[in-house]
This record gives sequence, structure tokens and C-alpha cells, in this order.
Amino acid sequence: MAPRRPPSTLLRHVATVATAAVAALAAAAAAPTGAAAQTVRYNVGGGALPDLSPPWAALPAGALRGASAARSVPPAAVAWTVADPLFATWRMATGASAAAGGRWGLTLPVPTAGTYTVHLYWAEMGGDGAAVAPGRRVFHVAVAADAATPRVRLWAVDAGGRARAAVVRSVGGVAATRTVTVELVAKAGAPFLSAIRLTRTGGGGGGAPAASPVPQRVTPRPSARTSWAAVPAAPGPARRHENGFVAAGGLLYLLGGRFRRPVNAYDPATRSWAWGASPPLEMHHFQAVAAPGGSAITVGMAWTGAYPRESTIPTLWTYTTATKKWTAGARIPPARTRGAGGAVLYRGVYYFVNGNRGGHGAHATTLAWFDSYNPTTRRWSVLPDAPVARDHVQATVVGNQLVVVGGRDGGSASFLTTTRTEVCVYNFSTRKWRTLSVRLSAGRGGAGVATLANRYVVVSGGEVASGVVPTTEVLDMRTGRWLPQSAVGGSVTPRHGTQATTCGRGVYMAAGAATPGGSKELSTAEVLTLNGETPGTCGTALLQAILHTLPPATYAVAYGSGAVPQATAPTSLPVSGQEDPPEGPPGVSPAHLASGPLAATAATASATDAKVVDFLLAVDDVCGWHDANLAANSHHYAVPLRWAGPAALAAVQQWRWGGGVYYNTLVPWAGRLTAATSDAAGTLALGAEAATGHPPPVTRRLIKYGVISTDALTADLTGWTSLYAAGRLHKPVVTLTPPPRGLAAALSANVAAATAAAVLLLPPAFSAAALHTTAAGLSYAGDVRSAVAAEDPAKVDRLVAGDASGAAYGALYAPAVATLVAAGVLAPTRGGGWAQATGAVVLAAVAAVVRSSSVGQAVKGILTAGPATAARYALAKLRKGRGS
Repeated sequence: MAPRRPPSTLLRHVATVATAAVAALAAAAAAPTGAAAQTVRYNVGGGALPDLSPPWAALPAGALRGASAARSVPPAAVAWTVADPLFATWRMATGASAAAGGRWGLTLPVPTAGTYTVHLYWAEMGGDGAAVAPGRRVFHVAVAADAATPRVRLWAVDAGGRARAAVVRSVGGVAATRTVTVELVAKAGAPFLSAIRLTRTGGGGGGAPAASPVPQRVTPRPSARTSWAAVPAAPGPARRHENGFVAAGGLLYLLGGRFRRPVNAYDPATRSWAWGASPPLEMHHFQAVAAPGGSAITVGMAWTGAYPRESTIPTLWTYTTATKKWTAGARIPPARTRGAGGAVLYRGVYYFVNGNRGGHGAHATTLAWFDSYNPTTRRWSVLPDAPVARDHVQATVVGNQLVVVGGRDGGSASFLTTTRTEVCVYNFSTRKWRTLSVRLSAGRGGAGVATLANRYVVVSGGEVASGVVPTTEVLDMRTGRWLPQSAVGGSVTPRHGTQATTCGRGVYMAAGAATPGGSKELSTAEVLTLNGETPGTCGTALLQAILHTLPPATYAVAYGSGAVPQATAPTSLPVSGQEDPPEGPPGVSPAHLASGPLAATAATASATDAKVVDFLLAVDDVCGWHDANLAANSHHYAVPLRWAGPAALAAVQQWRWGGGVYYNTLVPWAGRLTAATSDAAGTLALGAEAATGHPPPVTRRLIKYGVISTDALTADLTGWTSLYAAGRLHKPVVTLTPPPRGLAAALSANVAAATAAAVLLLPPAFSAAALHTTAAGLSYAGDVRSAVAAEDPAKVDRLVAGDASGAAYGALYAPAVATLVAAGVLAPTRGGGWAQATGAVVLAAVAAVVRSSSVGQAVKGILTAGPATAARYALAKLRKGRGS
């Protein structure tokens, strides 16, 4: 008798039949499934452990690097694991490898090319408190793929803590074709390791690039492609150049420029423009920055006056988006005023880099200056000069790095020919500058510079003596390489003298000039996206501000009624307070929120605060993430788990029952949407407080956030192992941290399987709303919360009804539906619904499976029974079938 399949296995079986029935859909789902997890396990400290489940192999010959020695203790019970023997042996650095800065490690083969997560295991087995005291054993973990030099991925890992307790730390996103190298870099004490596991989580490979001559621009298969597309132009009178252009509160604002032009605002959701107020004076040659909540846009280190002897503006100026009013703010130290430089704000402090005093020509001075202003202490600070003096330049932030690229020496008589190609990077953590070995291939002044996906630096447009530069260059800060020009689309309209800004998943540019000097001003606009993605909207500042208070995640989304619109229903959750004043996120009007991802928070403060904002975060290193979160937000955790430590929290999260998610629930959050919070690009924008001296209102929310390992999420998406996290992703979410490529493929496979399952459950003809409701409701079937009336029985209907236009659900399910249409399984009907032929397709697929196995088994039967017996048996079956 065949073993009884558990429900999850049955569900996977149904999904498999569904996708097999639809050939094209099966092909779409096969790619991410083919990149599913493949795991190899090595016992670093001893030999093979074949009796453990799963078994662990001994290290292959030649795997070790540096000086180390094997250590062991008698087998003993180890907390947070069932593999006690694995931790009874380990290898520890010796000699020079154990001294501060010393390294030891190992190089291991991978079973096949792909993207891997590296899991490291150890336990302090000494047993005495002194041996495991925090700070006694601290090391960095460096990782590399193939022949690349290992770079540190986990900093200052403190192995101290509880004795005889298993610890697992992970590093994800290692793209390898042949080998993975792990090195432990000693900081205090001798680094050690018990075991290592390599899990393939995605396709690809290729490892980190080796050093090559500058410029680095040729790769055989680029991992990313960008392209520009036109968006509606601003009204004709909005033409301008030497202006700012910045995202704030879900809108994109054109402001400043020569000749005192009024503000214009573009709404990506409605693809329309609106007018704002004129500035109190002409202001140009600046990089604008915006408060993450959209309450204000600040202009600093700007010029006023006519060419060529422009003068500097002595104060910061702020444009308040809600009131459409300009306000003079903090005074800039007179000795440090300038224009035509870059400006960003990072972790509550904003920074001005480079610039020019005097304007255009030999009478002016181009500067390497670098200054900061802290709006909390109201203190200006002079920082180390940038490595290169330049002006007509913009800056951007990627992670914890300020990147300055492009520009020119405007203090030269022939300033159009003195462009700069260096890429200079300031690390906010080390407070040091460095100049990258890669350079722009085309020098340019007045180019737009912005960050895409918190990884790529986009440089577009700019002017030189011969004209406006038509090309865009994209630098991958993760690899240190420029994308090949074949992978970077040219701009729709080459321009200079305007700002680039990030909104959602796109980099936008608008206005500027089409000729050197600005005689032909523009009002056109365009957007650059990555790998054909839609740019989306950028009204996620509040969600990003909340997410910024948590440790970084590989992938993060907001979901539920606090982030995605739903049809209204009574709320009875506890309220954590109201905003002051009570009109939603500061500076964002309800009209703006109504069409964006914060639409559900646009009504009133009391209703808004009553709605819990839900987040789901996928992390590579579960233990490390909880360790960091305990340090920053220990009050989020319930007692007594907050006292148990990160290893215990990771063990609870990955308990064999449940969906592999650890939730912190009903956590009060409060913050001011100003300089202390982050925007979607990872940079921190200049807030109203800095310019006006008045702090904006406090925004309060209740939040719930769940943490899941990237491996567990990938398994659920591709195999519906629990349909817990995967089910939540059957509904539209607000993506705050985009997924890596392997996880993105798994997300697509999850939606494809939900579409196939929904079609099997629906009648021959059905509406789009019925498809969305059925697919979104799959994860509620069998949910214990529904059985005990702890979940709204009409929740799924409200989820779909909240998307009144059907645009959000339509966009989510459109690719899978298109595949079914192409396969002939679905056909559109006049009413906007679908007619299906799934029954016939499924029957044909099942018949093909049965036919293949029955023919094979019949042939096998002749061999196993013998020709004579097989002939007698066949004759008997024939007589029975004919009724004789």
C-alpha cells in the first residue's frame, strides 16, 4: 500500500498536475524550480557522520587554507540542535592564523553552478564561563566564489555567549561556478568552526569578477539591463535648466532653475503634472533633497544670479509640499558657501560635497570641500576634502557609502573641456575617502546621478564642449564594474543641468537643457528601469522609515490593510496614539495617498493608527539578524524569549512546526519623518527641521513584522511546504527591498502555481475578480484562525474589493494568465473574464502520463513473468474484457 500523503504533499501533487497540464506554465515554473536548493554538508572538525540525519561528509582533500588544528571533546548534549556529535569536534586557528588579522579557512567545491547561501556552525564546548565570555572570541567572516579574493561579509562575529549552545551564521548571495572559499579573520581569540553547509538557492553563477584594466566594461553575459522610457512631459512653461528634481511624498518635484520658475509636481500614479509656488528668489545649480515623508524639499549650497559670475545663496531654503510655501532656514557658514555641488543626508546628518565659488570661468574656484550639518545640534562641521575638486556634480548614497561621480573644473577658462571621470567614495562607517579604479568612459559636467535598487549608480546626460552627452553609464557597486554599454539603454532625450531622482523601481529625469549652456530648455521627462521592471510609485516613505529601524533584510515587503488598500471593515485593535496634527503622514495630502501604497493610511489618524502595518522580511543569516535586532530593539521581543539570545530565537523561528516565521506583534513605532529616517533609495533626505528649526509632528503606528530565512521562503514559494509565507505573497504587497534574482524567480513560480490551482477550482467561465479571489484565498483553506472565528470570514472578498480597479491584482497575476492564454487553456471573454479548457488539457496530460507508464510496465511484465506466462495472462485479460 502506498504511504498516505500528508496534506502539503497532496497540495504539491495537485499543483504539479496543474502545471504539467499546461505545458507553457510548466515551462515557466520549471526554471525557478530547477534552481531550487541543492545542499552539501561538511564536518569541518572531524570525519564523516553518516548516521546523522541528514548525514555530514568529511572535508575533501586540499580544502584547508591557513594554519589550523583539529580539536574535540567527549560527546555531550548541545542546546539548540539535535546533531550533538557535529559540535563535539572543530578546527581552530593556530600560529599566525590565530593572531589579530590572521586568516584560516577552507575552499569547497559546489555541486553545480548557482547562487549559494553559506551556513557556518559552531558551539563553545569549553563549559567554563570565562571561555565563552562575550568579546573573548571575535572574528570576521570573508567569503568568495571561485578564484576571487575573499571579502568580509560578516563583521566582528562574537562567538561568546552560552556554553554548549549551537550557533549558525549565514552569508547569502554567493554566485559560484566551481568553488566557495570561506576565511575566518581573527580579531580577538582564535577563530574556530565545527561545520559548514552550502545550499544552492538560485541559478546563475560566475563568482566575483577578477581585477582587470580600467575601464571595465566587457562581460559576456550581463546580469542586469537598464532601459529608458518616456513619461508625460511637464507643461511647456515649466521648461528650465540648472534645476532640482526630487521625489517627495509619492510625487516628483521640479524646482528652481534659472529665471525663477515655479514648482511643478509629477504624479507617477496618475501620470499628470500640477503647478506649485514660485521661489522667493532665483536659485539654481543645486542638488535638492527631500524629507522621506514628503513634508519638505530643501535647497542648499545653491547659486543665484546671472552667468558667468553667479553668487552663492547664504541660507538653506525649504519648500513645504502640503502648503506650497517657501521658507528660509539655517544659515550656512559664510566661509563655506558655494554652489554646483552634491548634497545628500545620511542617518540624521546631511552632507555637502564639492562645488564652486564664483561661477563659470578662470575667476571662479572649484572646490574639494566636504561639510556636514547636524540638524539636532545645529552644528556645521568641516570634513576631510574629497580626493578630487570638481563642480557641476551630483552625489548619491549606496548602502553606507557616498558616491561622487562626474563633474568638471568650472574654475577654468575652458571649463567645458575640463570634465572629471573619477569615482570617489566616502565610507560613512570608516569616515574615509577612496577613489575607485574604474572611471567614467565619458567625462561630463551637469549629469544626473542617482541610485537604483540600492546597488547601481546611474550617471546620465551632462555637457561637454562638443554637445550634450547622449549616453548613460551604470556602475554596479557590488561588483565594482560598469555594466557593458550594450546592457544600458540610451536616454530618450539627452540632457544636462537637471537632477536624477529615484522613485520606486525607477530613476527619473526631467527638464534640463538639450544644448550646452542651456539655450534649448526642455520640459520632457523619462524613466530608467532595471531588467524591464515597471517603475512603480514612490509613496512608500512611511513604510521605508519604519523598515529603517530594523536590521537590513535580503527581501522585505509590507502587506495587509496597513500597506495595501482593502474594503473598509470595523477595526478593534488597540490604538497606540494619534499623530500631531492628525492628518496622516506629514506633508502628504489624502489625495496623494489615495492612489499610492499608503492609501490605506489616508483616512483619519485614529483609523490609521488602529491599523497594524505588517512586514515580512527574508534574511540570509537568521541568527545574526536577531542578534542585531536584539541590540537595537530588544523591547520588541516578548519575555522571556528576549533574554534567551539570538540562537534561541533562531531555533524558535525555525521550529519544525509552523511556517518558519518569527513574528514580533503589536510593536509601537513612533518617529518624525525628517532627517532621521530613510527614503526608498537608501539615502536620507534633508528634512524640514533643518531649514525651519521646527520639528515636524510625530507619526505613530503599530507594526507587526515577521522574519523568515531566505532558504525557507524559497522552499515555500517553489514547493508550498507550508503555504504560509507563500500564501501571503499570493496578494499584492508593497516591495520595500527588491528580491535578488533567484528569489524573484521563486516569487514568479509561486504566483504561477496559485493561478493554475485557482483555474482548476473555478467553473468553465469566470471573472477576473473570481480568479483573484480564488487565488488569494488558497492560503486560508484550513487556516485554524478561520475555524475559531479569529479571522474575518469576508477578508478575501475585502482584499480583492479594495483593489477597485483590479490594477494591483491584475498586475500580479497577468504574467501567469498570459502564459495560460498562450497555451490555449484560457480565452478572454467579452465581459473581461475568462473561459477555460482546463478539463480537456488536464485529461490529456493525465492520459499521457498513464499511457507512458502502462506501456513501460507491460513490456517489463513480459520480462518478469516470462513470455509464456505473460501470453496466458494477456489472453485471460482479453477474454475478460470481451465478456467471454
